[in-house]
Amino acid sequence: MPLPATAGAHRVTWDLRYPTPPAIRFNYGDTMGAVPGDTPFTPQGPLALPGNYTVKLIVDGASYTQPLVAKEDPRIGDSAEVMDGMQKQLALAQNIVAVLTASKDAYEQGQALEAKLASFNAGASSKPTKALQASVVKLTGSFGEAAVGLSGSNYAVPPVKGPISFSRTNGQASALLHLVEYLSDNAPVPSQYATYQQLCRDFNATAAAWQALQPEIAKLNAQLMPRPIATLACK
Repeated sequence: MPLPATAGAHRVTWDLRYPTPPAIRFNYGDTMGAVPGDTPFTPQGPLALPGNYTVKLIVDGASYTQPLVAKEDPRIGDSAEVMDGMQKQLALAQNIVAVLTASKDAYEQGQALEAKLASFNAGASSKPTKALQASVVKLTGSFGEAAVGLSGSNYAVPPVKGPISFSRTNGQASALLHLVEYLSDNAPVPSQYATYQQLCRDFNATAAAWQALQPEIAKLNAQLMPRPIATLACK
């Protein structure tokens, strides 16, 4: 939470996490306990690695810095094996956040285009326009689809024919990020890497289907043309 701008002493606590990822839906997940007015939602940002950090405070144009050392839990230790596992976990988590970012951006683009097409249809209804709108809706997905999660979790994933919607991919990436970050400090297991790769491929396939619609959108109205959605480099 931002520090107050009033005079006096103020305290801020860093939860040792990177910024909150751009998920479409958040929930309370498997938190260890509630905090009045500030219970953390999931997915949360990836955990920072043990190491040296700098805290910076800027007040009235003046900058103040202090060193901060984050240490590993002594029960886990700081062996080379432990640190390697944590670094691999963070790297995978950041790749998953990239999927979350891309799919959330695409979802918002899709919603904006849906609204424009709906307005366009109100003025000049036609079968091609309605078909295009239906395609955009299918690729964009709904808020509810972001709650489906991964197969084997609380919500089993029904089979999907054709491209996976951006919202569904975002929800699955949210679930995977929670699994990677929550279970242990060890390196990710092969199935987690495989799931990430599949999510990345799913997003790229849907992004390609989205790009295929652009000529039809351009024919309707040049103002409806959204910016391109770039594919991801699956690592």
